[in-house]
Amino acid sequence: MQPDTLTNQGVQYAQNNVPNTTADTNGSIVLNNQDAIFDRVFNRTMQEEGGYEDRATHIDTPTNMGFQQATLDRFKSAHPDLAQGYPTNVRDLTYEQGKQIARKDYFDKYRIGEIQSQPLQETMFDSFFNHSLEGPATWAQKAINQNTNTRVKEDGIFGSETIGALNNLSPTEIDNVNNAIINMRQSDYERERDKNQNPNYRSYTTGLPGRFNRFRR
Repeated sequence: MQPDTLTNQGVQYAQNNVPNTTADTNGSIVLNNQDAIFDRVFNRTMQEEGGYEDRATHIDTPTNMGFQQATLDRFKSAHPDLAQGYPTNVRDLTYEQGKQIARKDYFDKYRIGEIQSQPLQETMFDSFFNHSLEGPATWAQKAINQNTNTRVKEDGIFGSETIGALNNLSPTEIDNVNNAIINMRQSDYERERDKNQNPNYRSYTTGLPGRFNRFRR
């Protein structure tokens, strides 16, 4: 196992390097560097996000650090114990509160830390954070089926089958699958751009193609 390499953006792993692991009493592998992985992928995504915005010409719904008002409301309803002291308005959400939402409702929920490849960790986390909850899982499944000899169900569920397939990719397949996922993000954006009736949609989504490309390999 290669040692972790620290950078000013967080913990950097070599491509497809398995995070620090230990064996439990049954000999199963247990991933145990989840905090470091989360900090890295969260910091990577936050580089793409800004502060609070609620102007209709700039965004479609009040958003702070990429967290929509509906996201805050949903988190408070689902996790009242964790959300004690959280604000009513997303405008007042703190960085640490946003980080807790991201950890619970994105990183943990979609088992990002179980993915062994750094680029796929970052791409999948950013995709779930930035898109509908079903889309990224389906994109990953389609990308696997279209770019490898492995076949997985295209059911929109990001579970053990899909994660296991991602963890069995060769370095070349990692790049191909990663970029195929990003291509699907781009296509999804273009379809929405062309059909969205909001006259401001194009102006407040102009940065998305650049965001997608920064996750390419």
